[in-house]
Amino acid sequence: MKKIVLFAAALAAIMMFTGCSAENAAQDSVTEEAPASTEADTGESAASAAFTAQTINGEVFTRERFSEYDLTAVNVWQTTCKYCVEEIPDLENVYNNLPEGVNLVGICLDADYNEETAKKMLEENGATYENIIYNEELRPYIDKIEFTPTTFFVDRNGEWVGEEVVGSPQEGDKNVSEAYLAKINSVLETVKGNS
Repeated sequence: MKKIVLFAAALAAIMMFTGCSAENAAQDSVTEEAPASTEADTGESAASAAFTAQTINGEVFTRERFSEYDLTAVNVWQTTCKYCVEEIPDLENVYNNLPEGVNLVGICLDADYNEETAKKMLEENGATYENIIYNEELRPYIDKIEFTPTTFFVDRNGEWVGEEVVGSPQEGDKNVSEAYLAKINSVLETVKGNS
């Protein structure tokens, strides 16, 4: 029994130090219920459902943008998560060093009511990669996410591929940017191998 309690306490501590809860931000962002759709209704999986969202810079971003790349890394973050904000410069470095055919975008879970703060954080950290303002149409993509930052990967069809990265990636003696790029290259090889 003592081992179980110690394990639970250790697991809770790890989760506290690797990220912030994404659940509250996504729930706080919900302003109206979107009609439920299932694979049977649409003929496509929930994660490849069509969506339209606005970027923090006021542009329109749709699922069709994923088709322009072999792989898109999607970083889910929120302004109230210090770990999310701390990794923005690393993500910018990743963005500037992406392999051909790969894109990086962010989804800010609380930008719908914290847009100016999100813009300021991105500007102060030199982010030039696109950041999407969360809306309910994006829920199928982020439903599995419990903590921020989390980075997941989608193929050109908008389907999740590979395993998501929860928190900042750690891989041996690599820094955060190098670890992200190693993960991206690994997932990209899998995607290209399945084509």
